[in-house]
Amino acid sequence: ASLAQMTGIATTQVAVNTTYQKVKQQLPVDENLEGFLPAHHMAITQLAVVYCNALMSHPVLRADTFPDFIFSAEPAVAFTASGRAAIIDPLLSALVVSLHAQDINTSQTPSTRESLNSLIDEMTRCGTSCPASTTMNTAIAVCAAALGSATMLVH
Repeated sequence: ASLAQMTGIATTQVAVNTTYQKVKQQLPVDENLEGFLPAHHMAITQLAVVYCNALMSHPVLRADTFPDFIFSAEPAVAFTASGRAAIIDPLLSALVVSLHAQDINTSQTPSTRESLNSLIDEMTRCGTSCPASTTMNTAIAVCAAALGSATMLVH
């Protein structure tokens, strides 16, 4: 339910529900971190990707969630400092709001932001020769990385 809260995408959305049905046995059964396995993280990652893909494919929710991000721009324009903030800040805010701000260790936010910026750097390394789909693919990847991050998993 946390991913649904963070994205606004219903758990009944077809792709989300289909993925959930495929991975539900891989999900953790309790909150014990010591019993957290790689299979658990892979299931959560798959769900994060499908939720983010659904969010980015929904024009109204996408515009509401990321009002200042220019999805139609080439990566060099879309991912300027202000563009990065326009995609990363709402994701970090969703993590904090969904996970109760008082419970989250805010010292994790800078490292999460740094990791997301590094992901953007890596995915947009093609510069001005990036395919047209790079901006959207990078936005989906950044979303999935944030939603599947340890910040969300631990809290």
